Amino acid sequence: RQTASLEYNRPLAEGRWATTLVWGRVHKIATDANLNSYLLESTLNFRRRNYAFSRLELVDKDELFPQAPVHPAYRVGGYTLGGVRDLIQDRAWQLGLGADVTFYSKPAALDPVYGDRPVSFQIFLRMRPGRSH
Repeated sequence: RQTASLEYNRPLAEGRWATTLVWGRVHKIATDANLNSYLLESTLNFRRRNYAFSRLELVDKDELFPQAPVHPAYRVGGYTLGGVRDLIQDRAWQLGLGADVTFYSKPAALDPVYGDRPVSFQIFLRMRPGRSH
C-alpha cells in the first residue's frame, strides 16, 4: 500500500479554505495488479456559519462482484457537491444543517447493476465540538 497527500489551508477574514489532494495505491499480489485511487476534497467556510464543499474521487475497484470467477477492475468516480449552515455556534459545540448530492461515473459494463446514471443525495445534521478561540 502506498499513499501520498498534499494539503492547503488558508485563513480568510470570516472563515477558512481547506483543500486536500490524495493518491493511494494497493498492489494485489494474487493478481499482480495495482489499484489506484485519487481524491480531491475542498471546503470553503465563509461568513463564519456557511460551508460549501466538494469531493471528487476516482477509485479502481475489483471487489464489486465477489462471486465472479474473475475479478476485473473497474474505475468508479464519485463527484459530491454540498453545503452546511451552522444553526448553533458556541464554545462548547456547533450544530449545522446540510445537504449534498453525489453523481457517479462508471464503465457501461456496470449499468445492469447500478443503472446508467446513479445519483445519491443526503440531508443531515452535523454536530461537532465548538471553536477553541
